[in-house]
Amino acid sequence: GKSRTVQLVAAIAVTAVVLVGGAFLMLSQREPPVASQPATRPVPAEPLSTDSTARELYKIAKIEQMRRTAPSLARAIGMYTQVLARDSVYAPAWARLASSAQIAYIRAFEIPGISRDSLLRLAVAASGRAIELGPDNAGSWLAKGRVSSLVYPLDKAPAIFAIRKSLSIDSTDANAWFELGLMEQESLHDSAAIDAWLHAARLNPVDMQTLSF
Repeated sequence: GKSRTVQLVAAIAVTAVVLVGGAFLMLSQREPPVASQPATRPVPAEPLSTDSTARELYKIAKIEQMRRTAPSLARAIGMYTQVLARDSVYAPAWARLASSAQIAYIRAFEIPGISRDSLLRLAVAASGRAIELGPDNAGSWLAKGRVSSLVYPLDKAPAIFAIRKSLSIDSTDANAWFELGLMEQESLHDSAAIDAWLHAARLNPVDMQTLSF
């Protein structure tokens, strides 16, 4: 069945979300650059599931995911699994399932019924499914970029490509700009990293937690 498909998702990796000490101090000492690749068209709205129950579950799951505690992520993963059992072609749920598994893995959270290795396999397969079903969805590419960072730990080019693809769809996402900064910094592209972080800070100067989501 569809729920079984979610549990059987396979493969490796997830991105490590690392807050670099002193990064925001560096940001405050730089003049903001001219925004690169400004949006030339309205940001596409996230598609909705055709199933009304799936839509409600998805809303609640997003709230649980944003809390980023072990219990809340366990609930989010369970709810996204329920969403996909009802609507297996809903790309945003696949993308958020991948991100939830990623966060749980890098924080070493225990998720009942899912081993640590299985979290990796879940994140990889879910992000791949998100791209397959939603190639025009910014969230799909952001999830793919996060996963690619650990699939190719010595080569951040695939992650950078995926995150830039996400930003080409939605250039207003502070989370994606922050993730891009991390990947550029790990590639020793310090100027590009700082520019990306500055862009993230301008887009969301209040809630810093969202910059590492």
